Amino acid sequence: MTTYEISMLLVKPDGVVKGLVDEIKKIIISKGLTIVEEFEKTLKPETVKQLYWEISDVRNRDYFPQLIKFMSSSPVHIFVVQGKDAVKAVRAIIGKREPPSGIRQKWATSIICNVAHGPHTLERARQEIKLLLDKEA
Repeated sequence: MTTYEISMLLVKPDGVVKGLVDEIKKIIISKGLTIVEEFEKTLKPETVKQLYWEISDVRNRDYFPQLIKFMSSSPVHIFVVQGKDAVKAVRAIIGKREPPSGIRQKWATSIICNVAHGPHTLERARQEIKLLLDKEA
């Protein structure tokens, strides 16, 4: 079943530094999603911790402290998007860590520096948008 949803794609610091924001924006649009809002900001360590805390396979990894430091080290770029099956579409754009696919396959250099983050569910998308934008989605 196809549903009209809202989601987000966060370009991590490595993607911003590599100048990938415009290319990722083109990919988002090419997949039929509409960009509702976009902005750049540097995340506080506590915000990063909240962003990943619900993802137990990240929270419980030995690299979690490094991820928090990395994600709060310099600006990220956040795209709030909407469209048909937006959550699934964003996940497809980002791709998987293992085996690598999507933009991660193209540009990731490590498990931490893997270019992008996006929510896995509609509920999580709403929570993450609220956390990062400080407003309801």
